[in-house]
Amino acid sequence: MYAGVTFDSAIFTRCIQPNLQNACLCAGNYAAQFLTAKHMHLKQLYQTYVEPAVVFLSHIGFMVLTASLPLSKGTSSVTMVIMLGFSLLLWTFTGVNLRRSVGLNKLVTGCWLLFAAYIAGLLYTTHFQSGVHFVYKQSALLCLPFIMAINRQLVAWHGALYLKWLVFGTCFAALVTSGLYLLPDATLLQIAPQLPRWGLLKLSEVSVLDKFGFYSPFIDRLSFSYLLGISALSCCWLATSGSMGKWAAAGLLGLLLFTISILGGRAGQLGLLAGLLVWLGYLVYNFLKTKSVKSSLPLKVAVAAGMAVFGVAIAYGLFNTMPSIWERYNQLQWELSVLHNNTWQQYEYRYFTTLRRLYSWQNTWQMITQHPFAGVGTGDYRHSLQQLYNNQQIGFEPNAHNQFLQIWATLGIVGLLLFAGMLWLFQSILRKAKQPGIGVFGFSVLVFYLVIFTLDSPLNTQVSLMTFVFLVCLLPFLASRHTV
Repeated sequence: MYAGVTFDSAIFTRCIQPNLQNACLCAGNYAAQFLTAKHMHLKQLYQTYVEPAVVFLSHIGFMVLTASLPLSKGTSSVTMVIMLGFSLLLWTFTGVNLRRSVGLNKLVTGCWLLFAAYIAGLLYTTHFQSGVHFVYKQSALLCLPFIMAINRQLVAWHGALYLKWLVFGTCFAALVTSGLYLLPDATLLQIAPQLPRWGLLKLSEVSVLDKFGFYSPFIDRLSFSYLLGISALSCCWLATSGSMGKWAAAGLLGLLLFTISILGGRAGQLGLLAGLLVWLGYLVYNFLKTKSVKSSLPLKVAVAAGMAVFGVAIAYGLFNTMPSIWERYNQLQWELSVLHNNTWQQYEYRYFTTLRRLYSWQNTWQMITQHPFAGVGTGDYRHSLQQLYNNQQIGFEPNAHNQFLQIWATLGIVGLLLFAGMLWLFQSILRKAKQPGIGVFGFSVLVFYLVIFTLDSPLNTQVSLMTFVFLVCLLPFLASRHTV
């Protein structure tokens, strides 16, 4: 009893409780229907507005990313991070089949495995902080393949467009660089201090321009040389595939060749020469297959000989007319001569690029013989190389000058086999491609990088790493565009 009211439990059980249960069930059903409708409404809103906007922004992002590689490391890095956020959104809410993307392009997995190997190398490295910093610089191995796998249809169907934006960005940088090069020396050295963020402070002496080549006002000279080479090879494919007009491609190719010749980066020059020889062989082979030439052996021999003489004549002409070319290769011969005479320590040998490479290869190989299976660890390569230099009382910077040797010394034989396997898989996929010219393009890119990796370690720099990862993931998607 409460306030004069008697509570009858029998009445509550018989009359009130069933109605209360029905009310709760109705409320639960209504809430479920409301949430389902709300979820369907939100899903419809996402599919109608959010998803197309994200895909469009990703499309724009690929163009910004590729165009900014030769112009601004900061812009390309920030763009990659933003696109990573878009890709995570698509993967989470759209249900993109990541497994299918990886199945179509196993090089995505290859990049992830190489990144995982660097992570594993932290477990036994002595200089852990240096290792973490190096892994951070290699983050493009993780992020960029994921972005391209999530957006595989964009990459497959618009990959040629993204490649053109890479060429356009590189040509813009080449145009500015060539314009600065053609200025009078006094004018150039007068404006250089006014543009410190462009890297023009390196142009402190006119003699440096003639002997060691020009500098890019945007990114470091070696990375720019490699981008010039890749862009030149891309022009060849864009022209043969019909994605770019032949005269436009020829004009851009001329600009790229002139710029790489004034930079003086020998690895980029030699790599581009090797890649262009692949395209030259492809063009000669196709010409010899035509009906008018097919039955004439003397004409075949004459055409092949003429193309060979033409290529040699161009190389000879550049060598004898461009100071940034012949001075570099004369410097190479002189350094080898003083090394042979054992008189190199009488000079400022720290600036001898050939000696730096020879001693880097020699001491890196010594590191490999001491740690052939597991390597020295992700953070120990430079420290170990510096220690060897100190023991020999040599004043070189502890830089790697061979990508294969550095990976072997850092990660051991497993890391080397993984990296070599990626390159083999790259050529294997493109060799089977049905699209005209894509296999030749892939082979020219592979030959280009094989030369570069022998003379330098470009994957230690952000721009060169992002360019390499972009290409090894892009070309297989282009080759499989009709199956995506």
